[in-house]
Amino acid sequence: MIDVHALSKSYGKLKAVDQVSFSLGSQQVTGLLGPNGAGKTTLMRLLTGYLYPDSGTVRICGLDIGTHSTQARAQIGYVPENAPLYPELTPYELLEFVSVARGHSAGDKGSGRKLPGRHVFREQLELVIERVGISEVRQRVIGTLSRGFKQRVAVAAALIGTPKVLVLDEPTSALDPNQTHEMRELIRELGQEATVIVSSHVLSEIEAVCRDAVILHHGRVVGRGDIDTLRHDLASGMGELIRVEFDPPHNDDIVVALDSTPGIAGVVPEHSARALLVRLQPEAEGPQVLFDFASAQGLKLKRLEPTAGGLEEVFRVLTTEDRQP
Repeated sequence: MIDVHALSKSYGKLKAVDQVSFSLGSQQVTGLLGPNGAGKTTLMRLLTGYLYPDSGTVRICGLDIGTHSTQARAQIGYVPENAPLYPELTPYELLEFVSVARGHSAGDKGSGRKLPGRHVFREQLELVIERVGISEVRQRVIGTLSRGFKQRVAVAAALIGTPKVLVLDEPTSALDPNQTHEMRELIRELGQEATVIVSSHVLSEIEAVCRDAVILHHGRVVGRGDIDTLRHDLASGMGELIRVEFDPPHNDDIVVALDSTPGIAGVVPEHSARALLVRLQPEAEGPQVLFDFASAQGLKLKRLEPTAGGLEEVFRVLTTEDRQP
C-alpha cells in the first residue's frame, strides 16, 4: 500500500529526511518513532502529499504521489498533530463539508455523476460519528469542545471516504484514559481494513497498537521491522543489554569512561538518572566487563539486571548512539 524509495527533503542546509526507504503492506498498524527533530513530521507530510520531496518517490496504492497527486491523496486520511478544525461548525457540519470536498456527498442529479443517495450519504456520516464516539457532541459547536473531543472529530474527518491509508499523528493526545482505550481499539480495528501509520512520543502507545515500527534518527531509518524482531536483534546481534546502577551514583565522568571501555557498545542514562542502560559488544564476556570497570573505578555494583529490551530500550539505543546508516 505504501512504497517509499530513497526519499529526501531538505530545508536549506538541514536535511530533514535523508534517503528513507521502506514498504508497508495492507492491514497493518505501524509506529513511526524518533526523537524531536528526527524528521517524523516532514516524512508524514511527504507521505500525504503536503510536501514534495527533493528526490525519491512515494507510492500510495501503486500511485506515485508526485505524478498522480489527486488520485493518490484520495486514498489517504491524515490527522496532523493539532489538526485544524473550523471552530464555528458542529462536528456534523464539518463532516458534511469534508464529505462534499472529497466527492462523497449526495450528488446533483443534473451533474450526471453517480453519487450515493441522500439517505446513503447520511448513513455513512452516522457510521463514522458512531465509530469514533462523538454522537453526544455532534451538534455542539467545535470551538466549545474539549481537546479530546476535537481530536476525535479530526479522526472522524480522516475516515470520510474509507481511505486505504491512514496517517495519524499523536492520535490519543489529550484523551482521558477511557477515551485512550477506545481510540486504541478503533486504531486496531482500522488496521484490519487499511494501512495505518501512527506517530507518537508515547512508546507504550506504540506498543499497545502496533506490531512493527519505523524508527528515524537524524532523518534516516535506523530501525525497521516487527517490534519483537527489533527486540531480538538488540538482545542478540547488537549485543546484550544490561541495566546497571553504581554506588556511589554515576556522574558524567563515569558515563564517559564506561562508554569508552572495551567491550561496551553504548551507554544510555535512564530517565530516573539512577541507572544506566549498557549495551555490550556481541563478543564481550557477559557482565564481567562491568565488574572489572566497577573495580577499576572504585565503585560498587548496586544493580546488575540483564534485560531483553523493550521498545523503549530499542528506541533509546538506536536514537542515542552515533550510528552509521
